[in-house]
Amino acid sequence: MLRECHRTKLTELGCRKPSDHVFIAVAIESPDKILLTEDSDMGKGVKGQEETSRQILAYLTGNLQLKVLDANEALEFLGIKTP
Repeated sequence: MLRECHRTKLTELGCRKPSDHVFIAVAIESPDKILLTEDSDMGKGVKGQEETSRQILAYLTGNLQLKVLDANEALEFLGIKTP
């Protein structure tokens, strides 16, 4: 479960969906702390470069020390080349 202080901060930053909080909590507990997402709320995907999305991504990577990867970044991380 995501600690309340993190849930509160993420909500303030604009990451409000309870399902997003679940995925973040799972990533925090994973051995490699990797969050695979295409969600613009988490700084990835089409709208991922908007200011609020960049702030959320900074919180996830800085405060929570997660590696936040989109699908292409995950493939590269795994050493799989894409065409």
